Amino acid sequence: MGVQGLPSAADQMQLDTVDRAPSPVQLKVFLETLGVSQSTLSSVPPHLHIPVAVTCYWLRHAHPPRDLPLLQALLLGLVYGELCRQRKSQRGFMEGPVLQRLRGIIQRGTRSLNLCVAHAYS
Repeated sequence: MGVQGLPSAADQMQLDTVDRAPSPVQLKVFLETLGVSQSTLSSVPPHLHIPVAVTCYWLRHAHPPRDLPLLQALLLGLVYGELCRQRKSQRGFMEGPVLQRLRGIIQRGTRSLNLCVAHAYS
């Protein structure tokens, strides 16, 4: 059962018919399955709803519990990807200090950043 005894979207759907449901219903079922409400994602850009919802689920249910470097790598990948996406979508985009710093770390190939490990986490 959903919140306050009301049936949730997932309770009302059959797994073999989810793909034929309207997109808002599919999203609601997906978010309920992950245990994330749409209000939780209200301040997140729509194109990041799925990665953030999956990350929330992972943080709550990871066995063994997630470790800090893995979480940092995941967040770094999300931030870097978002900054690169913004850069490509905006003409005249000024590369900010965060993106400049990330590019500098990647280009230097310092020992503190293992590119193979970073890529595997991504």
